[in-house]
Amino acid sequence: MDQHTHEEEWRNGICSHICGGDFNVCMASWCCNCFMYGRVDQRLEKFPDMNKDNFSLFSSGCAIMCISNYLHLMWLPVWLKRQELRRAFGIKGNGCTDCLASYFCHCCAIAQMEMELKDRAAKATTGLGFTEAPAVGYVREQVGMEYRGAP
Repeated sequence: MDQHTHEEEWRNGICSHICGGDFNVCMASWCCNCFMYGRVDQRLEKFPDMNKDNFSLFSSGCAIMCISNYLHLMWLPVWLKRQELRRAFGIKGNGCTDCLASYFCHCCAIAQMEMELKDRAAKATTGLGFTEAPAVGYVREQVGMEYRGAP
């Protein structure tokens, strides 16, 4: 992954679009944050691969998050992963804002990273813009009416 200048914004806010956009991601980050953090870790490592078969349920990222939860330092790996994601995609921000988001709501930060990676991977694999969708179905050709005189 190439490094970008820090000019882009997060496409998904810390609380916006996550619960309203994908309820499963929101609930998984609250109830199974170890597994969701592991998924984020794998998505970032294998970007832009979106094939679920290439991701394992239990990974090294999952183990790191489990140990961090046990030590009550669950915000620490989230903070570091958030900084890594920001650097990889050139997203505006700094270590202080990453630390605050990770410390006060590490579950929301994990969900935000998951949605960000999913959206960016979808854009990278389809080549479409963030809000664009492929045209499907029949497209009627616009032809004007032509009158020919009697034979």
